[in-house]
Amino acid sequence: MTEQSHLPTLALQLKGSIWQQGKAGGYSVSLTANTDQPPGWYRLVLVAQNDAARQLLAQQQLFVKQNHNPHGADLLPESRNKLALVFLRHNPLRRLTLQWHKLPTPSQNARFSVVVRPISRAKAWFYMLAQVSRRHKAAGQSWSYIYRISRARSKRSGVDIALAKLVREYQPLLAHQLISCEPYSYWRQTKEPQLLAAYPQAQQHNIHFCLLLRAKAEPQQLLLSIHSVLAQQHRQWQLYLCSAANTLTEELQQLIASDRRIILLADNASLALAPHSYSMLLQEGDCLHPQALQVFAAEFAAQPVALLYCDHDSLNTSQQRIAPHFKPDWNPDLLLSQNYIGSAYMVRSDILQQGLQQQAAPAHSMHHWWQQHHYLLLLQALLALPGDNLARQIRHLPLVLLHIAQKNQRQRYNQYTCDQAALYLQQLAAREGSAVLSVNPIANSNRFNVRYRIPRPLPKVSILIPTRDALDITRNCVNSVLQKTHYPNFEIIILDNQSQQAATLAWFNTISAHDKVQVIKYDHPFNYSAINNFGASKASGELLCLLNNDTEVINNTWLTEMVQHAIRPHIGCVGAKLYYFDNSIQHAGVILGLWGLAGHSHKNYDRYANGYQQRLKSVQNLSAVTAACLLLRKSVFEQVGGLDETHLTVAFNDVDLCLKVQQAGYRNLWTPRAELYHFESKSRGKEDTPEKKQREQQEIAYMQQKWAQIIKHDPCYSPHLTRLREDFSIDID
Repeated sequence: MTEQSHLPTLALQLKGSIWQQGKAGGYSVSLTANTDQPPGWYRLVLVAQNDAARQLLAQQQLFVKQNHNPHGADLLPESRNKLALVFLRHNPLRRLTLQWHKLPTPSQNARFSVVVRPISRAKAWFYMLAQVSRRHKAAGQSWSYIYRISRARSKRSGVDIALAKLVREYQPLLAHQLISCEPYSYWRQTKEPQLLAAYPQAQQHNIHFCLLLRAKAEPQQLLLSIHSVLAQQHRQWQLYLCSAANTLTEELQQLIASDRRIILLADNASLALAPHSYSMLLQEGDCLHPQALQVFAAEFAAQPVALLYCDHDSLNTSQQRIAPHFKPDWNPDLLLSQNYIGSAYMVRSDILQQGLQQQAAPAHSMHHWWQQHHYLLLLQALLALPGDNLARQIRHLPLVLLHIAQKNQRQRYNQYTCDQAALYLQQLAAREGSAVLSVNPIANSNRFNVRYRIPRPLPKVSILIPTRDALDITRNCVNSVLQKTHYPNFEIIILDNQSQQAATLAWFNTISAHDKVQVIKYDHPFNYSAINNFGASKASGELLCLLNNDTEVINNTWLTEMVQHAIRPHIGCVGAKLYYFDNSIQHAGVILGLWGLAGHSHKNYDRYANGYQQRLKSVQNLSAVTAACLLLRKSVFEQVGGLDETHLTVAFNDVDLCLKVQQAGYRNLWTPRAELYHFESKSRGKEDTPEKKQREQQEIAYMQQKWAQIIKHDPCYSPHLTRLREDFSIDID
């Protein structure tokens, strides 16, 4: 997918006097109420007023967020011209933000009328039931089923349970709102105090910190930052004020004079950081949590590492804490795509200074080292770390210890930062043996696209497609690979698992004549693991691609994208971005621990959505990916013994494979730039018989016993995100 080069806006006609159109920027526009709207049920309706608006609705969904909640939901189509969404508020509603991804043309406004109104609980039920009923009818199912099952659930389990199930079917991305519509505020009140209680104030450690606070032009913001440092429970620190000469009010001067630990640093001064200390860069307006240095000190004392990063959130103009960045543990490929760590890190001062010396910046004063972007300082420090195993020297602390001013997070990288970051990213990738072809900034974002060199001659890929009859979908899958794959060196091995229909067998004979296709019979009962292991033994390629027969290729560079990662020495399994037929996300990687075992990342998000912290647009490491489309080196597949034919004959064998590969020392990876449709298990059917359900339960129990530790904590996910949904929402359950 390519980024859009234009930034269009919608033309909105708001009905009523309560709501006004607010700030528009990029692909979003806000709606602001003139006063806080009371808690309760609401309905948002958008009706297309011109052809451009109708064309927009035919291409994509619109996304809405409430107040400061970073999680939102797609509006749902009620007709060709209308989108609507029903939602519940437990506290006042003041702002809605509409987001979209592109418009048909940059010059034509898409006009909508907009209504936001409170509704009764009974009407909320009515609208949600009607929407689900329409969806069932369009899919050829009974339109009345949702009414009957909701009534039965109400009688059997109570109205609240029935409502929760209805909301999950109506719009899964709103399921959390039955608990709280402001999940971060709820999390801070109910969960954060318990986490910080593990670090008692009386416990002190002999750890020294050097805090570099960069001033800009707002003395009041600088004061907020200084006071947050003065409030620290840990007392061993020095605060260096950088570039502060033009912001020195009388109040600031008195504050500096009151504490010898606060040091005013002249622009042309050299700085030698204290030995055996740790350093952090702050910008005016950023504030440390009162326990931040105490927690950092306790962690460094317990397990010394070169770099320790924490979670962070944002401070809005009212000094409210919003938009938390709950991060994964060390995720090197995500860092090559974007600075997911931000400025919330402490690094050993000698490592920071060594990195600065090795990556000498230009002598121009605007590039004085503490004036460089914190991303550049982070990359320089990483390049200075000794040895090849960075994972042992970097640790994630899953606590929100830094509150970053919103104004410090909105800026795009300037050209200097982009150029330097691209250079450092190339060096980081090359350091582990990856042959980097190019590093390119992605337009209108702070992300990068790192491309890797594929050796010549191109390694051969063996694409394994198991099937039993299901001619239409299998033919569609194979044709899409043959017609839409630019990567030239591949073979398709169709694994025929006891197909019987005459039309299927005739097509097998026809398609076998293609020089890239062969059909091999597997005449045994269905065992997904055994079928693919058998196919791998027949494959002549250096790389194996496990591909479901119910997939369809979308972009012609899908295989090139996956191959460039799979050939990297430290990479194991590579997964793709898969969509349902309606362009909502079916798979963006597998998260361990969801539903007690595993679930899909960002399920039901719109195809063009950024996802949580832009993760839907970023190459990243994940613990597992689905074998609906999975690529890895044949040597790695054989090294870990392939798929488990004994314990995992149908489900979870792909997750088990990925975890074995990860256990063997490789990193698994997911890329958003390999896109396919996935119509999900159409040829195999559902787990709807007693025998199938028993087999599934046995497979679940086997996985839970074998991989208990990583199910408890997936390093590619945050412990503060939900385990009961697949939407990266905050854990408030």
